[in-house]
Amino acid sequence: MKKLLSLLSIISLSFVITACGGEDARSEMQMMGRYNSELMSASSAEEFHKAADNLTKFSVEAMNKRPSTVKSDEEFNAYQQAMKKFIEVVMQADQLAQQGKLADAKALTLQLSDMKKQYHAEFKNK
Repeated sequence: MKKLLSLLSIISLSFVITACGGEDARSEMQMMGRYNSELMSASSAEEFHKAADNLTKFSVEAMNKRPSTVKSDEEFNAYQQAMKKFIEVVMQADQLAQQGKLADAKALTLQLSDMKKQYHAEFKNK
């Protein structure tokens, strides 16, 4: 009986690991789009900071999940590096906003749209 329960536990665990490992970054990417829009519409440094924090959070989550279009480990590493660059720009823009340079911060976030187009062409729309 103990062997049977152990076997069932191992099988259940393998299903859980497989199910969790197969997560896609789609929902995180949707949230990234939402908070990227909020960056551009922010009317204060506080609003900008809140949107930047959320964008960073979902970007980090997306960075750690392999999109369904990224097949090889080499591609996944390149994807993660691209996400790190994206996060760095978000953090730089947030620093500018916190220094009272909201217009400069918003100007920097225009790079995010260009990065999104570039990275989607590279990793999503192959």
